[in-house]
Amino acid sequence: CTTALECRVVPGSLKQIDVGSGQVFGVNSDNQIFTLYNEDWTRVVGSLKHVSVGPAGVWGVDPNNYIYKLVGGVWVIVPGLLKQVDAGGMISPAGVNMFDDIFCLNGGLGSSWKNIPGKLKYYSCGPYSCWGVNSADNIYIMKGVTSTSCSGTSNWEQIAGFLSMIEVSTDGKVFGVNSNGDIYQRDGVSPSNPAGTGWHQIQHPQKVKHVSYDLNHMWLIGRDDSIMDCCTTAIECRVVPGSLKQIDVGGGQVFGVNSNNQIYTLYNENWIQVAGSLMHVSVGPAGVWGVDLNNYIYKLVGGDWVIVQGLLKQVDAGGMIAPAGVNMYDDIFCLTGGQGSAWTNIPGKLKYYSCGPYSCWGVNSAENIFIMKGVTQTTCGGSLNWEQIAGGLSMIEVSTDGKVFGVNSNGDIFQRDGVSASNPAGTGWHQIQHPQKVKHVSYDLGHLWLIGKDNSIMDCLLKQVDAGGMISPAGVNMYDDIFCLTGGQGCSWKNIPGKLKYYSCGPYSCWGVNSADNIYIMKGVTPTSCSGTSNWEQIPGSLSMIEVSTDGKVFGVNSNGDIYQRDGVSASNPGGTGWSQVQHPQKVKHVSYDLGHMWLIGRDDSIMDCTA
Repeated sequence: CTTALECRVVPGSLKQIDVGSGQVFGVNSDNQIFTLYNEDWTRVVGSLKHVSVGPAGVWGVDPNNYIYKLVGGVWVIVPGLLKQVDAGGMISPAGVNMFDDIFCLNGGLGSSWKNIPGKLKYYSCGPYSCWGVNSADNIYIMKGVTSTSCSGTSNWEQIAGFLSMIEVSTDGKVFGVNSNGDIYQRDGVSPSNPAGTGWHQIQHPQKVKHVSYDLNHMWLIGRDDSIMDCCTTAIECRVVPGSLKQIDVGGGQVFGVNSNNQIYTLYNENWIQVAGSLMHVSVGPAGVWGVDLNNYIYKLVGGDWVIVQGLLKQVDAGGMIAPAGVNMYDDIFCLTGGQGSAWTNIPGKLKYYSCGPYSCWGVNSAENIFIMKGVTQTTCGGSLNWEQIAGGLSMIEVSTDGKVFGVNSNGDIFQRDGVSASNPAGTGWHQIQHPQKVKHVSYDLGHLWLIGKDNSIMDCLLKQVDAGGMISPAGVNMYDDIFCLTGGQGCSWKNIPGKLKYYSCGPYSCWGVNSADNIYIMKGVTPTSCSGTSNWEQIPGSLSMIEVSTDGKVFGVNSNGDIYQRDGVSASNPGGTGWSQVQHPQKVKHVSYDLGHMWLIGRDDSIMDCTA
């Protein structure tokens, strides 16, 4: 997989950093020691060239290789000499000396250092193994490390690859930096397989010299001693073998065309060539459509390409039963009723056009973005009034569930936030970080498919679960404290004042119920402010759970098992006007709603899919 980072630059300058057990320590080029407290660096008395924090405590070594442990806020000297020390291994610190000899300390302070055979320049331990690199940047693992046996099996196993430093986190994750300043993570590491399965590079625009990881935060030190606090972005990708210039996905199907205009579909992880020649293909509710080099239009019918009257350079099959597209002159057309009907010319000029369940989006030759609202199964032309959307994209795609993605001329990927049936235009764009520049994007069933500028194919998963609240997940903990996580602002949850036992967010507000079944709304929620106004407004009524759908509808269940819907909810009136009971013969304990379907869980755990 590939992993990208979202980082914030932390003020200050350090040559080395270590994080563990929720603490952050570092030393600067003057060997001054600092710890991070309330977002500020606090100076710690003393002078160290290397510091480490973890289950074994806070340890360090000074410029003369003397070893220290922080005890009661005071540095206590420990017998021995080391140039680098690590506090990550259970209760046993470990390290290497000026001759690259390796040592560990069973039992901690007051015990004797044990010499481990071998030579390493850097050594780091985790809960079940220790890793190190030697002067040639070869990588080794020591297995069998326990709280009573810090030297493990005493048999080194070489791991493929080269790193100049390596760090094992307190939860066992393994990261390293090579001599080029690139960052790597070891995949597949677990108690049953401490060595893992392979390395993957973590893309980052800056070259670094040090890495440390704790509690989902990766801390980096740049070659210029800059400090970065990073987290992985909400995308993980696998490279799919093959080469395509364009791809489209919909209804669980994947189609694409390569640079020779050969057509392929993905079946059981294998590309199957489809007879014919197309320069663009699309799959969706309208079927499988394509256009060839001469701009002739085709639809796949019974396994055969049937020619359809008209000329288009790009076609889209995502709009209900109505395909749409643009011709060589950037004129826009749609086909209400499908094959056999007449194309409807939509006023305007676009170079790319894509439709979803309730709107169509397009970009023109200047990369301006437009939306056409009011699109239905019987009116593919919609309102015929274009609304320009801020931003610039070179291509755009609307998924069959209404999500909107696009790529700009720089190859960056964007997603539209807050898109719903009641607000088709959404609220704003957010960039999806990805290490590679791409030229095409398509989305279906939780998978984002990308075509790189080199025609490489990537199948990506969006890791962040969106409970309807823009790009911000939210929830409550075991103490009924309320939290939300605004995307793009690091990895820290924001605490919202109040106490709730259940919390759910939609496109423009969040709703919750407390332990007394009182109902509350939080207004003013946006992609950049997941906590909204931070002022709770109580709503009359009593519910034991509540859910807000992605289009803003609000449903709940009371302690009696009755179902209620909030009336009059809209962007201009998020609190709505009142409750109406949804009649149902069975008592339920949970409700959720999406795309016209209300899903219910009965008190006996039975599952019901309901439509009006």
